[in-house]
Amino acid sequence: MVAIGEVYETSWGYDMTHNDFLQVVAVSKTGKTVTCKMIKSKKLTGGGYTGEEIALPNEFVGNEFRMSVKEDRLRGQYPYCAHVIDNDSSKRMGSFKLWDGKATYYNTVD
Repeated sequence: MVAIGEVYETSWGYDMTHNDFLQVVAVSKTGKTVTCKMIKSKKLTGGGYTGEEIALPNEFVGNEFRMSVKEDRLRGQYPYCAHVIDNDSSKRMGSFKLWDGKATYYNTVD
């Protein structure tokens, strides 16, 4: 069961590894959908190219959007990392898992 305040993560990329983090801000009465907002992340190591980063809960960016609850994951279209800052309408399809609170690997070297 999904709860308000939980943070979920997804990783994507071909030559690079991008991480996107979202936080649940509302749960539907049926529990089949949730309202989310993207949240910022902080790089802990790597000088900006490769390393580890963590999510920053409650540091919201962009507009709310809806995701479907599918077993232990959230699925749907969301405003991905490159477009969330400027509120661009570009979205991608993704599947998010519950974030375990640990640092996550990233790689922005192409």
